[in-house]
Amino acid sequence: MAWAIGEPGPGSEPPGMPGFYEEEEEIELTPAVQSLLETSRQLAEQIANKILSFREEYDGSREIRGILESLPRGRLGSENPPPGVAIDSTFPIDGGMDLVGGHLVAVVAGYVGFGGLRARGVRLYDVYARARFVDTEDARRILPLYAKLVEKAVAHRVLGYVEQGLMDARLILFDGELIPYQLLFKSQKAVSKSRILAKLDGTVAQLLERAQRLGITLVGVVKRSYSRLLGARLGRRLSLNDKAIMSLLLSNGEYLVLGSFGELLPRYAEIIAVEKGVEPRRYQGIVEERLAARREYSRVIVAFYKPSV
Repeated sequence: MAWAIGEPGPGSEPPGMPGFYEEEEEIELTPAVQSLLETSRQLAEQIANKILSFREEYDGSREIRGILESLPRGRLGSENPPPGVAIDSTFPIDGGMDLVGGHLVAVVAGYVGFGGLRARGVRLYDVYARARFVDTEDARRILPLYAKLVEKAVAHRVLGYVEQGLMDARLILFDGELIPYQLLFKSQKAVSKSRILAKLDGTVAQLLERAQRLGITLVGVVKRSYSRLLGARLGRRLSLNDKAIMSLLLSNGEYLVLGSFGELLPRYAEIIAVEKGVEPRRYQGIVEERLAARREYSRVIVAFYKPSV
């Protein structure tokens, strides 16, 4: 392509805008290692300042110390755990198998026994899979919820083995939250309108009721937790999240029981609403509505544990 004489060509300045390109902000490219080191140092300083701020807040407040020190604490012994199973699920984060018009995604969930679990006629470990064709962004977004649904279906199968006397499990561990947060902080109407949420809601509620009837303990282990439920006990949000605070307050092998969802979540919702600029009573009402509709959820206990190693 040619440009006529006097017309601006590529790389030239537009008429009447001398020095336009020279005045643009220059993008500074920092070597990767240098950038990571500088960012890490800045983040370390921010974290240290937050920890010092909490220490000052904790040491200077009898109210905070009194509430936290009054909560039940204990240590897990070195004895072997009761017989049980651990359950987890996964799916490919890169979208699965690329097909015409979408992706074929396999959601996999399974269980493995521990603590001397005994079984008769059934396996001590097993893996199951469900395939889904994903052709919309909405379908992709609900994959984590669908994985939770498959996970809970595996738990129901294990409970069936226990009911039939084929397995002596007394404990079921889940990798992740026991109740997906969408079932706690979305309105009853929103849950009912969503096919996947309504199905998951019913499945989780039945699982809790069935496990209680059989005397089996269900535990959701959340390793990367950023919750701030301690604020529900104190009536205000603290400068650090629960995981950071418990890392400071608990010794190795020690646990602390914070309370039940019924005690914590309505107050927690009110605190979050204030921070988001939402009407507190409305947000609190959504949580109270959900807990009233699912009494099983309100009985779930929140506890923190610091590993011994």
